Amino acid sequence: MEGLEVAIIAVAFYIAWNIGSNDSANAMGTAVGSGILSFHQATLTIAIFVLLGAYLRGYRVMKTVGKGIVPPGYLTLEMALIALLSAGIWVTIATIKGLPVSTTQSIVGGVIGVGLATHAPVNWFTLLKIASAWVISPVLSGILAIVLYRFYSLVISHIKTISTIEALYKVLAIFGGSIWPSTSGLTKLRTPRGL
Repeated sequence: MEGLEVAIIAVAFYIAWNIGSNDSANAMGTAVGSGILSFHQATLTIAIFVLLGAYLRGYRVMKTVGKGIVPPGYLTLEMALIALLSAGIWVTIATIKGLPVSTTQSIVGGVIGVGLATHAPVNWFTLLKIASAWVISPVLSGILAIVLYRFYSLVISHIKTISTIEALYKVLAIFGGSIWPSTSGLTKLRTPRGL
């Protein structure tokens, strides 16, 4: 195995570590902080659903980030290495400072950065779609939260025992934390292979 391939694999593990240290806390912080799950249970849950998400849906994100921003002929392994390493360093700094940042956004920024540095053509339309998703997602999540809260209020008003309510809270906290990585979280883990 050549040195560049070893470096890519090492950086992929570094990115995975960053995702575990920053993004996983976003998903499971509430469940662990409230005592619903122990740290070890949350880690195991994240690991299972992260691998499922990467396997089942990771190719879609890989295609957009790996080929959609900078054309495939321009994005070399060296450029991918620099983009991922710069994203990893930023996420590490943010994690040390306790800032919940997006690894995906950091990787997209890294890809744009190496594209601009090497005068490669950047697909600004794809970037616009990605950036608009970053803006639309919180808005749609807020609307969905309103709808779900109203539905939840109707359901909870019909439950008579505290133990049933607590069990429901536990299931919802675990479910919510598990859905995040299976749909988006570690789809980034496989990005280096897709670049």
